[in-house]
Amino acid sequence: MPLMTSSVSDMFYKAATNRLGEIKVEFSNQYAVGVVMASANYPYSSSTPAEIIIDDVHHEEIEKYTHISYAGVSMIDGILYADGGRVLVCVGIGESIKQARDRAYMRCGQVHFAGKKLRTDIAYQAL
Repeated sequence: MPLMTSSVSDMFYKAATNRLGEIKVEFSNQYAVGVVMASANYPYSSSTPAEIIIDDVHHEEIEKYTHISYAGVSMIDGILYADGGRVLVCVGIGESIKQARDRAYMRCGQVHFAGKKLRTDIAYQAL
């Protein structure tokens, strides 16, 4: 999805109006790498909800070429909590797999919660 350049809303509209044959799906020539951040006890048991703190982005590269997709989170009184196994995924986009991976890990470095776990070997086999 991060590499799709086609209009998602146009695709949904055409699907809803029975015009699937008109849908043209296009992707950029870049690469995307996602690093999952998990809770402390994943995958064995539930973890106590932990407040998620995300540093302000002050680096243009991170702002422009990364994003976070949330999964196992909740919002209580305006505070974001990790309350599931797979909490979120930090996605980096780049001109190479290495650049995309490095950007994803830069974004991971800006996310903090008690007990966070992440693999440090994502995409290493592709390099």
